[in-house]
Amino acid sequence: SIAYVLHKMGRLYCKVGKLEDGERKLREALDVWQRAAPDDKANMATTMQVLGSCLLDKQDFEEAERFLKESFEICAQVVPRNEKSIAYVLHEMGRLYWKVGKLEDGERKLRE
Repeated sequence: SIAYVLHKMGRLYCKVGKLEDGERKLREALDVWQRAAPDDKANMATTMQVLGSCLLDKQDFEEAERFLKESFEICAQVVPRNEKSIAYVLHEMGRLYWKVGKLEDGERKLRE
C-alpha cells in the first residue's frame, strides 16, 4: 500500500539523518492510514512510533511525546503485551523522558 511505502521511506530518511524529509513522509503515511485503513490500528501505531522517534531526534519533545503516547495507547489495545512493538514504544518514551530530564519517568518506561 502507499501508506506502507511512505512509512518505509520516512523511516529510511530518519535513519540517514534527513529528519525533515522523514517527518514529512511519516505524516503522509499516517494520513493515508487514517483515511484509507482506519481499522489498521497496528500499522498506524507503528507509524506513530517511528514519527515520535524522528521528532525526538529533531528535539521536538512535545510532539514526540504526543505521538509516542498515542502509539502506546493503541498498541496496548491491539497487540499482545509481549509484542516487540510495545517494547519499542516504551524504549522511545524512556529515551524522551531521559532527554528532557525526567529521569524517574524515563527509567520507569524502560523497565516496563
